[in-house]
Amino acid sequence: MEQAVQTFREKYFEIPRITRTLLTLTAAVTLVPAVGLVSPYRMLLLWPRVYGNLEVWRLLTTFFLHGVNISLLFTGVFLHRYSMELETQTFQGRPADYAWFLLLTSGSSLAGSLALGLPVLSQSLLTSIITLWSRRAGNQIVQFYFGFQFEAQYLPWALVAFELLLSGSLPITQLLGIGSAFAYEWIRTQHARSNLLVAPGFLRRALPDEAAGTSAPGSTGFGTVFNARASSARGVAGSSGALGSGDRFSRTAASSSPSSSGHRWGKGEKLGTD
Repeated sequence: MEQAVQTFREKYFEIPRITRTLLTLTAAVTLVPAVGLVSPYRMLLLWPRVYGNLEVWRLLTTFFLHGVNISLLFTGVFLHRYSMELETQTFQGRPADYAWFLLLTSGSSLAGSLALGLPVLSQSLLTSIITLWSRRAGNQIVQFYFGFQFEAQYLPWALVAFELLLSGSLPITQLLGIGSAFAYEWIRTQHARSNLLVAPGFLRRALPDEAAGTSAPGSTGFGTVFNARASSARGVAGSSGALGSGDRFSRTAASSSPSSSGHRWGKGEKLGTD
């Protein structure tokens, strides 16, 4: 048992620190309500509770709340894969810039939530990460459900289409994630001299630049993620299952909110059920 704990600890700390933080928050925010320590209602983003009762933690927990089912496993797998790729390749040695990307895209999603009344933004965060990865992966071929193959840049849209087919409604939180990542890329390419994408000083002090070549063991470049067709079919198809549950979970979790919140979100399964 002690050996297993030591192995887990070593593997855990091999994960780059920002990706490790995302995974840890996902597990904590999801599992704490699932075991009954707090109500899932307290994790939802309900704006009247934020600016009326100063429940500011909702601005954070909304990005990490998931249902406890198979999609949670897929979420962890894809956060690990795509976030680690960005942290160790695209933003190699620049953790502050990666953190700033996450803050900017999350801020965009919060604005969308305020306008549209979305209580859960976890799929927005994950989709923004996948979208930026797909933009950098470019014309690399990925394999989807039923043997469909296409360039990596179309992966976010394939996930949206898959969710639309499953649910019959637009996955708004995923679209927010795609839009925020596209906006980030547009500013980077069209306004390269802009300081907007440069991490502010407080982030650089908290997350100083690292020497080149310090990426986490086992991390791979963009060209290797989907090389094995069998594993890629399982991986990308599985991501559809993970991402596809996002908007349905938003409606599910929110439906358990007390009526005093002033919102009626519709019906769904209870949090923590498969």
